Amino acid sequence: MKLKIIFLLIIFLGLAGYYVIRSGYYPLAIVNRTPIFASKFIENYGSALVYYQNILQTYPKDTAFDTSEILDELKRATLDKLIEDVLIYQELGRVVGTTEVSRLVSEKIPNFQESAVSLYGLTPERFK
Repeated sequence: MKLKIIFLLIIFLGLAGYYVIRSGYYPLAIVNRTPIFASKFIENYGSALVYYQNILQTYPKDTAFDTSEILDELKRATLDKLIEDVLIYQELGRVVGTTEVSRLVSEKIPNFQESAVSLYGLTPERFK
């Protein structure tokens, strides 16, 4: 009986680990005790990729790009941006308070709803 419980526990932990990794609920970076989860990185990287693809459609096709280098740089820039966002939000929260930051963001974001969809492929809720 004890062996069955251990076996079921191992199966449960394996499935839970698979779900956590598959869903992106693991930190890629920790900034001042604030984790940046892989799911957030993937979401932002996808937005940056849509924006980059829109740029490629806008400009002439005769421009040669090394796509692999650009995608690597896009990943690096996305992670840098997420780290900067955490630092800025923490500093703003320290200076004016987190409730005030949330209020200011909710006032300013509605103006960008159409831009968020067309430029980044994000819904307004995701853009916030």
